[in-house]
Amino acid sequence: MFFLGPVGSFVIQLAKADGLKVIASAGSDEKVAFMKEVGADVAFNYKTTSIKKVLAEEGPIDMYALYWFVSRVRVADV
Repeated sequence: MFFLGPVGSFVIQLAKADGLKVIASAGSDEKVAFMKEVGADVAFNYKTTSIKKVLAEEGPIDMYALYWFVSRVRVADV
């Protein structure tokens, strides 16, 4: 069982409704699958996949908003 909070789900759906590309990360494959179900364009497991690699492959992007709830990776490391 896993938990992807209502705020994270809402942020994904809100961004998609505004026409934005959503790149999302989670710490389990189950959460990654759920994020794709609720609309994320790209979703990946940050424990097994390099954030830098994903952004390099999916960019360039203009970052209008960053929702960073809990992670062991600091934004400065990206």
